[in-house]
Amino acid sequence: MTASIDGQSFSADQSATAAARTQNMVSFYTITGSRGSSATNAQSIVLVLYNIGAPGTYPLGVSATNFGGIGTVTEGSTSWITPLNGTSGTVVITSLTSSHIAGTFSFTSTEATGASSTRTVSNGAFDLPISGTVGTVQPYQGSSMKATLGGAGWIGATIVVQGKTGGAYNFLGQSLSGATVTGASSVNISLGGVTGPGTYPFSPTTSSVSVIIGTSGFSSIHAGSSGSVVVSSADANRLKGTFSGTLGATGGGSALNVSNGTFDIGLGP
Repeated sequence: MTASIDGQSFSADQSATAAARTQNMVSFYTITGSRGSSATNAQSIVLVLYNIGAPGTYPLGVSATNFGGIGTVTEGSTSWITPLNGTSGTVVITSLTSSHIAGTFSFTSTEATGASSTRTVSNGAFDLPISGTVGTVQPYQGSSMKATLGGAGWIGATIVVQGKTGGAYNFLGQSLSGATVTGASSVNISLGGVTGPGTYPFSPTTSSVSVIIGTSGFSSIHAGSSGSVVVSSADANRLKGTFSGTLGATGGGSALNVSNGTFDIGLGP
């Protein structure tokens, strides 16, 4: 493993490993590179990647509910970790087999104690054998959700399925303050009467989208709202589609424009 940390060259001269595990029904890889051996000069980079089943580009700064993962830098007893905002960085998996993983990465991490210091990792690369048992990512594992909210990009860093019975679905994407959306935010989509692919216009009874940004709330159930959720595929394992429209503000005020919304939701076992 090699990289730059705040512009300084990093090369894993002590050890570099990639381990595969399945825990709590989540398949993940832990990729670690370290250098230095004393308490004062030890330094490491760790990537934990969830629900990765094939080469591709995945976000860093997301939880185990998602496709992607987190990045950490540790120096001595101090660690910096990618915040759960979905926009902290990227890992590109270029090769993945049962015995080998390779790719590139970059991310910005914040001090785990809550202090304001950061570590920026760039030009990262790894090419490693895999130890451990490689778990198969099931069709119902991993999710992604993103949109443009009021002109600012948003990615759901943690995605929770709250309901999935009888053609009714309810799922929530949450994120901390990110690079473009300021303030903790969430997007909740509720669908009813889904029988398959189709367009489901916003309706108080069958299709709604709600957004919270900081202390401001918006919902398609408020006056002046318009738009729809388009389901592109739906089965027992996964729900995919897009959403867009205008959401009225809770308590009045300016409406919120939502565009470029996409979702790919693993529905669990």
